[in-house]
Amino acid sequence: MMISLNKTKVFLGVLATFALGSAFAGPFVTAGGKAATPTKYVVTIKSIEFRKTDGSYFSFFSGSSSIDLGSGLVQPGGSGGAIGQGVSLATGTYNGMRITLARSFTMNAAATSVGPAGPAANCATGNGGADVTLSGYTVQTVVTGTSPVDATLSIPPEANTAINGVSGMAIVGATNDLQVTSTLPNFSVDARTTTSPNVSVKFDVANTVEFLNNGSCRAIVLPPTVTVTPPGGSAVTFAGPL
Repeated sequence: MMISLNKTKVFLGVLATFALGSAFAGPFVTAGGKAATPTKYVVTIKSIEFRKTDGSYFSFFSGSSSIDLGSGLVQPGGSGGAIGQGVSLATGTYNGMRITLARSFTMNAAATSVGPAGPAANCATGNGGADVTLSGYTVQTVVTGTSPVDATLSIPPEANTAINGVSGMAIVGATNDLQVTSTLPNFSVDARTTTSPNVSVKFDVANTVEFLNNGSCRAIVLPPTVTVTPPGGSAVTFAGPL
């Protein structure tokens, strides 16, 4: 996701970009399963806010904007869409931002030779039945085979404690959304401002769904890895472990 702050009169445009790299191995890989990179991975952005130096937040975007960052649609570094174009920041000095995402993601993915069931055990997203508890997590039962259909997977509630232990990443609100908060170098906006620094935010969705076949197919979703690069600063990566 690119947040461009260099528009005339501080008009802002938000672009979502797809990064592809390594990802943390989750509990299903540890148990002998396999990770997959979804060809569809729809993130729902619920809010984008910029923090002023007095601690208050300016709401750049609030609502529900869904952007597909799957590898089948967006190439690494490519744009998955835009939100918030034409919005301008209020006057003031800013030193941070936070992005709030829904904890559920619509995705399409499959993996072959999954888990202890052997080489013939293939798993794919799809409605395979009720949620079950496996490896200490509430996970979704999916379908056997290599023909995935779109399915909605949620970060398991048992992951909340681990995610809240990551600096800059937290579970928030009544709906347990995923929120990433990042510090930025100070920049000011006033009536004379025509440009402001660029802030780069990228989602890495590599290996964000894991499959395990222990007699039937199960799937668990990992949070996307979020990397924020402030103007003139070093990139900071936020990843919620499972």
